[in-house]
Amino acid sequence: MNHASPTRILLIDDQPLVLAGLVAILEDKGFSCRTAEDGFAALRHFREAVPDVIICDLNMPNMSGFELLSIVRREYPQIAVIVISGAYMTRAGQSGALMNAFFAKGEYHPDELIAKIRELHLEPPIMEESAETELAPLWISRRNQTSLLVTCNRCLHSFPVESLAPSEANVESVECPSCRTIVSYAADPIALQVLEPIQEVEAAWAEELTEAPVPVH
Repeated sequence: MNHASPTRILLIDDQPLVLAGLVAILEDKGFSCRTAEDGFAALRHFREAVPDVIICDLNMPNMSGFELLSIVRREYPQIAVIVISGAYMTRAGQSGALMNAFFAKGEYHPDELIAKIRELHLEPPIMEESAETELAPLWISRRNQTSLLVTCNRCLHSFPVESLAPSEANVESVECPSCRTIVSYAADPIALQVLEPIQEVEAAWAEELTEAPVPVH
């Protein structure tokens, strides 16, 4: 009789309730799960055993998911990576080399996640070097929606960029501060729609603070 080992999954998220929910769902389907609260804790798990699949958040303290995945992709390219995050990724079909699949928190069914895990474990991903001309993914944090991050296609370093402005070309370029590669990313209209009300609120708040009377003691 063939007793295949269960798929080993490392879950990385700084929210204990999220981890507990995912563990309950996945272990019920026969997966073997371990958890970590940030990127540093995840790397410590690698010293004991390398997982088959990583399911990772992006916005975490200490070492973020962006930082962790840049290491994982270079050192362990055979591992399938699924991101479940509250971050908004523009042009979702162009995830670059950072991950194999992306799910927005609260916007997917557990069956979709389970199917994707089985698909990736059945056919392990083969990572190819990204072309310098490929558009890099642009990220907007839903926890801090003033943050715009671009992931460099060459070194996988994620770094902030200034707010977007509409342009006819709809493509912006910036130098990666880590490897000095010129990175191109799309000024996605949806991203502009997400940022516009946030910027309006910030401007109103700044104006209110400017006009507020200074208390006299």
